[in-house]
Amino acid sequence: MFIPVIIELNKKGYKTTYSCSGHVYDSYINSYIGFDEEIKLESLPEGYTYDKVGITCIRKVFNKEEDMIKLSIDIYQNAINVLDWVYKLKDIKNT
Repeated sequence: MFIPVIIELNKKGYKTTYSCSGHVYDSYINSYIGFDEEIKLESLPEGYTYDKVGITCIRKVFNKEEDMIKLSIDIYQNAINVLDWVYKLKDIKNT
């Protein structure tokens, strides 16, 4: 679901290294985008926070207790919201 997000981020100069639109861990489900270098984004997508894991990463945690239909809708809607956020980011590739 994040393919368009990653393509647009990289086009704008925000080089990414890894991402997931809805990764399941034992105790939680999360969405994340890792960036190639230390960057300070002008804003974050709704519900995301910085998560320092050796490089810059932003992450959103979903409620694992939701039923599968609600959780799936939340993950799909999140992908749309993140793509909308990317379109509003400044292009930094030439700066």
